[in-house]
Amino acid sequence: MKILLIDSLDEWELWRRDWQSLTEHNVMLSYEWLRAWWAHFGVGHGLHILAVIDEDRLVGFAPWYQHATPLGNQLRYLGSGRVCSDYVTAVATPHLQAEVFVALLAATREAIEQGQFGKEHMGFQLEGAAADDEWLQQLTLATERQRYSQQTQELESSWRIELPECWEAFCKQNLAKSTLRKAKKAKARIASGELCFRQLNRVGDLQEGLDALIRLHQARRSSLGDEGCFADPRFEPFLKQAVEGLLSQQAARFVVCEVEDQIIGVQLQFVSGSSIQMYQSGVDPAFMRLEPGHALVYYSVENAIEEGRSYYDFLRGDEPYKAHWGAQPISLVRRKLIAPNWRAQTVALVERKLHWLKDHSKKLFQPASSNAE
Repeated sequence: MKILLIDSLDEWELWRRDWQSLTEHNVMLSYEWLRAWWAHFGVGHGLHILAVIDEDRLVGFAPWYQHATPLGNQLRYLGSGRVCSDYVTAVATPHLQAEVFVALLAATREAIEQGQFGKEHMGFQLEGAAADDEWLQQLTLATERQRYSQQTQELESSWRIELPECWEAFCKQNLAKSTLRKAKKAKARIASGELCFRQLNRVGDLQEGLDALIRLHQARRSSLGDEGCFADPRFEPFLKQAVEGLLSQQAARFVVCEVEDQIIGVQLQFVSGSSIQMYQSGVDPAFMRLEPGHALVYYSVENAIEEGRSYYDFLRGDEPYKAHWGAQPISLVRRKLIAPNWRAQTVALVERKLHWLKDHSKKLFQPASSNAE
């Protein structure tokens, strides 16, 4: 095995086919997803993918980039930030994982010892990893030996339903009674033709699905007083490029809920191996009486069961409805591995103090609760 530093788009493109085969289990590690992210969020930064090559095949990689700041550079995961990529980690051919991780850790240790990350190296900021991720734990231990310190921040969890073999068995799982009632209502509305569903899963369907998603996602966020992720001008072109690539690989689809040919609800789903991942959704606030959000979940879960999937994954976000549908939380974290130099340690100390002040200011200015009858 040998280590290759991929720091150009041309070099990355050469390994595209192997990359795709390694990431079938998670769309948010796929070439299509990360390449689109880099095109729209990577401006001003530098690719720094550590690849492991064995007999002219890509057998593993750490999907990093050098994130430039006025104070220095951090190694971060591609796909970080606003787009909320989940379960990000180093990737390896399953039967070679131990050897790949050893090679990646050795290359990282050598880069640290020889100053290959540059004089402005501030450490690592690894976002969207599962809290129990094996690669994250090994990298943390390896950098501790190099006198790096660490900070771990819990993010909102992802939420995943383990699917049984049939819908009837799913209904017997630990679901809220109110959720079962909503599922029955959705089933009746679909059976009567009041609600209709379509899947948009071809490249030619991209614009219809994306237009519906933007309109309904933003309408719902606006009704809740939230500007929504599309307020970032980079997000829409990123998502369009990413989903177009994923549709061409049969790894994405839009599921739309309609009333009299009007789309009132939509989910953007990723097909990730044995899982269906619900990345983003939107509903029309004017049709909440029909509960299009719950109808979408009912339809999508039942469809995933019929397809023989093992999981339906709501991904990141602690909205209460996910638990009501029987989903279990998976802890996600942002971990900083802070380089042992005065600049990095000082910045980390200041950030901790500012975070403490922010938290305590919120508590100080919260209105006092009243116990009056």
